[in-house]
Amino acid sequence: MVPKSRQTESVSTEYLRQARIVWRELISIAKKLPKSRAFTETQYICRAGYDLMQAAAEADGIYVMTVEESAQRLALLNDAYGRLCLIGMFIDAWLDDMPQVIYTEQDAGGAEVGVSKPFVKMSRLESLAGTVSTAMKVTKGAIKAERMRLKSFDSKSDASLVSPE
Repeated sequence: MVPKSRQTESVSTEYLRQARIVWRELISIAKKLPKSRAFTETQYICRAGYDLMQAAAEADGIYVMTVEESAQRLALLNDAYGRLCLIGMFIDAWLDDMPQVIYTEQDAGGAEVGVSKPFVKMSRLESLAGTVSTAMKVTKGAIKAERMRLKSFDSKSDASLVSPE
């Protein structure tokens, strides 16, 4: 049995789980984007998702025992939060201006009519926006917890510097 003080918080922390969910949804949506219009946009969003996963996984892999490790985890969590904000910005832009597929159909009279529909259904974008919002809340909570841990490390080190006379 491992003493409670030596146990990690969990096998996979919640912010990492949320980052994985965002990553999966993001990639499935990015695959549907048009390659002609948004190739750079698709690259940016995929890179942001990859960086989000990398930062969350690295932060999860740090077992905090010292001030330096706590500061490193806090920096990685802040990076993950920034990536979530970037992804949220892309989603907001897509909700305003999603690329359209344009094709023709025949109406009841037999005349061809131009029809356009979005590449990605708005319901999927709204779902992704909700997932990103949840991930942001969880990551923000992890950042607050890490700041508190860092403050407790600082207060312990300040107390040890004061010598009893």
